[in-house]
Amino acid sequence: MIEVHVTTHSRDTALKLAKDALGERLAACANIVDQITSLYWWEGQIEHDKESLVIFKTSKARADELTAFIIANHGYDLPAIIRHEEVIPTPEYRRWVHQETKADQ
Repeated sequence: MIEVHVTTHSRDTALKLAKDALGERLAACANIVDQITSLYWWEGQIEHDKESLVIFKTSKARADELTAFIIANHGYDLPAIIRHEEVIPTPEYRRWVHQETKADQ
């Protein structure tokens, strides 16, 4: 199982991205954390923003497709997409994620 994290500029954007990815079976689950504080360098200066964080749970088989989907549907020039490939869930949860992300559904 793989977790993919990405920040968005708003809760509405996070919800749409999550719903659309789940609709395509690219992820089995998406958690949204609202109102995180992000500080980062952008175009020569430090930016300070409120963002929403989406945490996707997906299978290894769908992770590349999910990443490409996020890039194609995200509003940022450079979305912060972080993949955690060493996530170790319970065997039951892993089976559920794999079942829900099968491409043939």
